[in-house]
Amino acid sequence: MTYNDLARAVTNELGADDGDELAQAALQLALQAWHALADGDPAWDRFGLDLLDVRGRLHPNPTVAVVTPAPDRDRPELRAAVTTLVQALADRHERVAAGAERALAQRLQLDGAAVQLRRAAEALA
Repeated sequence: MTYNDLARAVTNELGADDGDELAQAALQLALQAWHALADGDPAWDRFGLDLLDVRGRLHPNPTVAVVTPAPDRDRPELRAAVTTLVQALADRHERVAAGAERALAQRLQLDGAAVQLRRAAEALA
């Protein structure tokens, strides 16, 4: 499975899954693109800084690893896939934060992460 295919598959699943494992996988996948493509492009740097901050606050000890070939070059379709993935992750965090299943502190963290993820997605758009 290519990076773009996996990004699209995870994006589709985020709409129906409120589990932390899928959210971690989405974040790891986005970070993988940043790590592979950040060299020399300030948009990727801004994107990556927000993602690293979200990961540090929500998943300081990640338990999910994503195994797929990293993207080899920055292309419009790749940016679109990554942007859509991060927006879907923000939507998921916002949806979970609006529910009453989690403690208030965690809901506030998720809501703040959604704002940061949207800002990261805008950096690549």
